Formats: sequence, structure tokens, C-alpha cells
Amino acid sequence: MRSKLRSIVAGASKKTLTLGAIGLVAVPAAGAAGTKLISGSQIKNGSITAEDINKGTRDALHGADGATGSRGAKGERGATGAGGLFGATGAIGATGATGAVGANGAAGAAGLAGAAGANGLAGAAGAAGANGAAGGNGADGATGADGGDGATGADGLSAYDVWRANDPANATGSETDFFNSLIGATGAAGADGATGADGASGADGATGAAGGDGNDGNDGATGPAGADGADGATGPAGPAGNDGATGPAGADGATGPAGNDGATGPAGNDGATGPAGADGTDGNDGATGPAGNDGATGPAGADGNDGATGPAGNDGATGPAGADGTDGNDGATGPAGNDGATGPAGPAGPAGTPATRIYGSVATNGALTRDHGIVDVLSGAPGQYTVELTAAPDLSDCIALVQAQTDGNTATAVANADGTVDVRIFDPNVGTTSNGPFLISVVC
Repeated sequence: MRSKLRSIVAGASKKTLTLGAIGLVAVPAAGAAGTKLISGSQIKNGSITAEDINKGTRDALHGADGATGSRGAKGERGATGAGGLFGATGAIGATGATGAVGANGAAGAAGLAGAAGANGLAGAAGAAGANGAAGGNGADGATGADGGDGATGADGLSAYDVWRANDPANATGSETDFFNSLIGATGAAGADGATGADGASGADGATGAAGGDGNDGNDGATGPAGADGADGATGPAGPAGNDGATGPAGADGATGPAGNDGATGPAGNDGATGPAGADGTDGNDGATGPAGNDGATGPAGADGNDGATGPAGNDGATGPAGADGTDGNDGATGPAGNDGATGPAGPAGPAGTPATRIYGSVATNGALTRDHGIVDVLSGAPGQYTVELTAAPDLSDCIALVQAQTDGNTATAVANADGTVDVRIFDPNVGTTSNGPFLISVVC
């Protein structure tokens, strides 16, 4: 259907478009008394069907008749047709011209001689006799064979072809570019809606491996010593050291008085050993011998209680930063949090400029209804109208579309730079322009 609609624009310039009985704004539906609107989207997506338009519109979809073909060869003689019915008695024809005088009849036998009568007066001319009944129609002759089809006429330019031909910038444009040129600019985007609430945080990923230790900073100054802790328990004694050297013998004691000599008896058996005499006085201590070797270290005594913590020393100067440790492996990605609630819709953006906002329905007397962007319609000679647009815009680059609303009538429209559209309605029955209703739309 889209290709048919394009072919309707055959021969139209950028400012003049002859559509016959096709309309792109409002078209009488086939077999219906009302009017059905056809939208721009139907034109663009090619969804218009034959049922959407009336018979006159469908007839307009046919191209102009091709030139008459050459006479076909004479067909075989057809069978004799059945005799036609007698036609109705024709009207009485006008009195024919007086016929020629007939030849004299043969002489009759002589009659008896009568007495000569007196000559009578000449009688008045008799009335003309009634015409005889009309004869029946003769039988129809055999129908001759149909002549061959004439050559197909050349296709007219489509609206797309006109669009490309009238503007060098459109010479390489596609059909999509053409339809896009009929669409107004997109309205500004609406303001963003409020941000929805954050979704729940995903679980933490596994901890990566620890990085290497950085370099140690410089030692801080030593703080004052803390108080001594309590002495630990004494460890077990170490092994005895080596004996020192023996000191000199002490001086002998004074000799006691001698006893009387006993008689010399026989030598008796040795008596029992008498008790040891008392020890003599200790001699002076000898000089201390050298210290013995240290015994093995005894086990450490239990730690004494910690002394009170001394005051903190001043912080040492910050050492140079250690080299960064190797990054640990990334932990596994936690599951995605739930989507936050959808924020409220932002306010609607301003409406875009429509591609076409000039249209109207015009009655035979120029009365305007169901219109937009049209201020007045003036009628002049029969079938000639001037449509005046609001604010008189320059229509030099616009296309005016018109559809006659009387079956059989065709219409043309020319868009002008002064904001007017000239419309002509043609009635083929009278062979000239004639008043009649029409629909009009302007596409820029």
C-alpha cells in the first residue's frame, strides 16, 4: 500500500500535489457514512489497506490509461447470438415526404355510358393516414474479438522521488530519510526521577593474602628505665668449687711435765688406744685460693612482677615508607544486592514539535470544520478556493495534500510563500472545475 500511496504523488512538484480522491488526513471509509482518519504512522509503516479508503480513492490508485494499442488481428467469427428481445415501440416518426406519383393502372373495361353529371366542387384534401407500426429490431451481429492491450504507460514520480528531485541535499537520501523528514524534532527529555534507595550490600569477598612487611622505621629515643622488679627466687646451689691449697701447719702446743717412770714390766700387750687429745688451736687461715670455676647456671628463677610502665619516650622520626607489599588476590565478588526501589517518574518533558499541524475539512460553501492552523477559506470562481493559514507562514518548502469529498471529483493544491494554499476541484462530469467539499493538510 505504501508504494501505491507514493505513486499517487505522480507528477507533483515540491509545492503541488495532485491526489485525486486519496486523502492522507481523513478518508471516508468504504461503505460507511462517517470519515476514518489515517495517521502518519500508518503511512510510515505501510499498514493502510484497501478497506481503509472508499471506492473513488481505490479507483485513483490506478495509473493513467496507457496509449491505445495497435488494432489486434481480426478474431474468428463468433457464434450467432440469440435473437434480441423486441424493443419497445418507438415514438411516432415525423411524416415522411410525399411519395412519387404511382404509375397509372391498366385501363378498365368500358362501362356503360352514364348520363353526364354536373361537375362537383373539388373536395378538401383528406387527412394523412397514420404511420404503420415500427418494425422489430434486427438480430445483433456477432461480437468481434477483443483488441490487444495497449502499451503500459510510464509510472509517475512518487512523493519520495519528488522529495529527492527538488532538493540537491536529498539526492542520495533513503526512503527512511524521507519519512524521518516528515517527523518533528524530538521533545526535550524529562527530568531524571529521584534516585532509588541503595540495595543491600553484598557479602564481603574473601581476604586477600597479606602484603609483605614494610621497612622498619627508625628506633625512637630510649625512655627512662622502669623501676626494678622484685628479685626472683634463689636458684639451686651450683656444684662445689675445687678445694683451696692446704694452709701451713699450726704451732705445736707447750710440752707437759714428764711423768714418773714406771717399773719396767714385761712388755704388756698394747693397751687400747686412748681417746684423741683435744685439737690444738687452729692455725691462722691460709690465703684464699683462687676462685673455683663457676658452677653450671641454675634454672632461671620465676619472673619478678613487672615494674610500672615508664613514661612513653618521644616518637622517633618517621622512617621512610616501606615498599608496598604485593597486592593480595581479590576476594570473590559478593552476590549482587537487591535492586533499590524504583524512584518516582520524572516530570514529562515538553511536547516535541509535531511534523504536521495544519489540516481542516472544508464544506462546499467554504465553511471550515475540524481544523488546526487555518484561519479562513475564501471561494472564488466555481471549484476554486484559497486557504489562508494562521500567521501566514512561508510554505515554499511544504507540500499541500488535498482530497475531494465528492465521488469522482479530483483535486489539486499548491502551497505558496505567502502562507496560502490554492485548491482546485475538478468535476469530470462537467469537464471543468466545480464547487465541492474537500479535506486539506500541509506537510513541511
